[in-house]
Formats: sequence, C-alpha cells, structure tokens
Amino acid sequence: FKDETVYYASENQMGQSYVTADGGKQLPLAYAFQSPEVMDAHGGWIASAIDMARFAAKLNAASNGILTASSEKELYSRPAKPLGLESDGSPAPVFYGLGWQVRDLGAGNGINVWHGGGMPGTNTILVRLSSGISWVLLFNGDGAGDIDGLMHEAASKVRNWPQNDLFKIKSK
Repeated sequence: FKDETVYYASENQMGQSYVTADGGKQLPLAYAFQSPEVMDAHGGWIASAIDMARFAAKLNAASNGILTASSEKELYSRPAKPLGLESDGSPAPVFYGLGWQVRDLGAGNGINVWHGGGMPGTNTILVRLSSGISWVLLFNGDGAGDIDGLMHEAASKVRNWPQNDLFKIKSK
C-alpha cells in the first residue's frame, strides 16, 4: 500500500504467500504470513500511534468517551469462570476481559489494561494505566523485548504531565 511502512521479520525468514494474487510464491515472512485486508481486528487495524492513543483516551466513560459506564465496566470485568488462579485458589490479579488484558491493582486502586499483538514483522502494545496515562508502541519488526517494562519505569519518573490537550491538531 502507498505510504505503508516496511516490515522486518527476524532472521530473514521466508514463507509461502497466502495472498492469491501472489500465486503462493515465497516471500519474506512479514509479507507471506497473512493479508491484513482479510484479518479484521487480528492485524487488520491499520493506524498511527497517535490515532491509537486517541482511541485509548476515548475508552474512559468518565472523560467524555465512547462508552457508557456500564459498557466500560463490562469491557474490563473478570470472566465468570476465571482461567488463572493463585496457589491459594483465589483469582489471579491478571485476567482477560472482553479483548483486554486486565490487572486488578487491588484495594480499590483501579485497573491497568492493555492489549498487544504481533505477527512476523510487527509488534504492538496499547496500555492504559489506572492513573490515566496511556501509551501506544508500534514496531515494524519482531522482538520489541521488554519495552513495556521500560515504559512503566519511564512513566513512573515523570513528575509533571502536560495539562493541555495534546491531541488537538494545529491547522497549518
């Protein structure tokens, strides 16, 4: 596609194309893996980091978001039958809600939510902290490592966040 980034799969891996127009030929794995046009939410979302951050900001019903309070609660609710349990049989603090990983911070301290993904040649994560801080990382390569841990560390060191709307687009 015009203006689309170049994807880099690790170790120069090759694979047979799934795209009919390519005739099943061998391509770099990042391009042979799947056709984003038919993937819907699994890799089919194509957006900039800033647009994904705008989306994350709107997922908060209390701040003029796109969800009602009851929809937001349902989105991040623990499933009726939790999959992960602690050794004492209590529910694990991390669970999968409706499309989001959720960490219950306990003691009424709120939740952190995130969703990440990857395919050959891409790696992404969108994080929303209970503090209201969000970040989006998009990579056009595999293996971002523990960048999420580094982001948590960096965010914890910021003492003064901007109070103005950083999403406003300035006209030229």
